[in-house]
Amino acid sequence: MQKVEGFSAVAYSDRDSHTIGFGHNISELPIPDDMMKELRKNGKAFGSTPLIMGLTMARHLLKRDIGFFYTTAERVVPHFRELSTNRQEAMTEMLFNMGETRFRGFVEMLKALDNKNYKKASKEMLDSKWHREKQVGDRSRFLAEKMRKG
Repeated sequence: MQKVEGFSAVAYSDRDSHTIGFGHNISELPIPDDMMKELRKNGKAFGSTPLIMGLTMARHLLKRDIGFFYTTAERVVPHFRELSTNRQEAMTEMLFNMGETRFRGFVEMLKALDNKNYKKASKEMLDSKWHREKQVGDRSRFLAEKMRKG
């Protein structure tokens, strides 16, 4: 995901949220206290000074984010543990990209997954506003293909 997300050391506005590191949405998932403490210690916290994060901390935060969204996927994706690794990765990355609220809007995809109809789930991923967003780029096609092929 590092390659797809790209790295930004400085927090920036992304639609109606703030993002830093490798696509970490600060607005949806606040930076953990231990990391904020480290950022403050280095004089790099919110306020008049922009939030700046080093590469090592960003990688650590991405690892936490992946774990968080994997756990979320276990909770919201039907039969998640039965899915192939590729399909689990696709669902986890999709959740990471859009957050749980938007993800739950993929009602037909989730129904298809409940019925283990992966071709239809893939089709529903592509038949969406998310797929048409310029910011998403080829990611949606890539994830839909992982879903279809398993």
